[in-house]
Amino acid sequence: MGRLDPRLSKSITTQAVVGAGLSLAHSLCTRDFRRTLLFGVLGHTMPALGEYASIDVLKVLRHHVEPLAKGIPWAVALGWYNVGYGTSP
Repeated sequence: MGRLDPRLSKSITTQAVVGAGLSLAHSLCTRDFRRTLLFGVLGHTMPALGEYASIDVLKVLRHHVEPLAKGIPWAVALGWYNVGYGTSP
């Protein structure tokens, strides 16, 4: 299976970016800047490291969405942040 249709890939990435922006705005309104920054760093770093290990090191996972940053699709990295933020207390 090859890459997704570029229009669909762009739509998925756009949705992830908008969702992350809304999560960030909500976090800034309900938490202080320090807690928002801490969650943002942990919410992006840990899933990105897991994706990197799965994609580039272990080679057990392959995504078909673009654009990529160091082999990790933006939509996937931001999607993990969105899921983590949406389920946090």
